[in-house]
Amino acid sequence: MVDIAATISALTGSLEVIKAIRDTNHAYDKNELKAQMADLYGNLADVKMALSDAHMELKERDQKIKELTEHAELQGSLITINGYKYDDKDGRPVGLPYCPQCEVAENKLYRLTLLSDTRSRCTNCKNGFPVAADGNVHPEKTNT
Repeated sequence: MVDIAATISALTGSLEVIKAIRDTNHAYDKNELKAQMADLYGNLADVKMALSDAHMELKERDQKIKELTEHAELQGSLITINGYKYDDKDGRPVGLPYCPQCEVAENKLYRLTLLSDTRSRCTNCKNGFPVAADGNVHPEKTNT
């Protein structure tokens, strides 16, 4: 996290050095002037780094907000049937459902891929599900 107070302090210090140099009547000797300029460069470098960090944090925050907004919009356009979430078109499921395990574990929606008429699999977690594009859960067949 960017330390805004430290950034303001470094900037204030830089401005004070500039003001001291400007207000002098050229009474500084070369060594004093070089020392003041070194302080100024150091303070300005600190400000630049802090602003760069702030810029990166803001970009990351904006990306997270975008992802959360898209996720919320997508959640609002889904229909749940038998515990599986599908895209909703006029109250009917469209396409294959999304993986319920990945939704819970990662809070992300991965569409299942069709393995057979009654089985689907998640490409992310590799789990199989007894569900297909028709919105019906197909019970597992047992050999008895």
